[in-house]
Amino acid sequence: MVASLTISTVFINTSNALLKKNLQLEQVIKVFGGTKKDIIKDLYLPSLIPATRSNITLGMGLGLKVVVLGEFIGSQDGLGYLLNVAKIYFQMDKVFFYLIILLLFMVIFELVVNLFFILFFQKYLLSE
Repeated sequence: MVASLTISTVFINTSNALLKKNLQLEQVIKVFGGTKKDIIKDLYLPSLIPATRSNITLGMGLGLKVVVLGEFIGSQDGLGYLLNVAKIYFQMDKVFFYLIILLLFMVIFELVVNLFFILFFQKYLLSE
């Protein structure tokens, strides 16, 4: 369920990043004797770094929503089930607690992803 809902968005995001190629830069690489390998290495792969970063965060966000929704609808355990039970019994303190747990999980994930991309791919992210 998660894959069917996230793959199309990731595909569209990646294909848009590849379609926004810089023809002038590609011609410059060819003029200076660059091959297809050089064009892929110096033009296409760096343009995929920001798309990969957004795909990871987008996929994780959508995936978490789908998992919680699946637990909310048809599960006997998990955070979605607990959220649903707390909502049914109108236990708003537990509802907000479970929502805060979800938000903290997403914030920690975002921090880890951003730290990873800043440490390893900072030179590619400056052009965003």
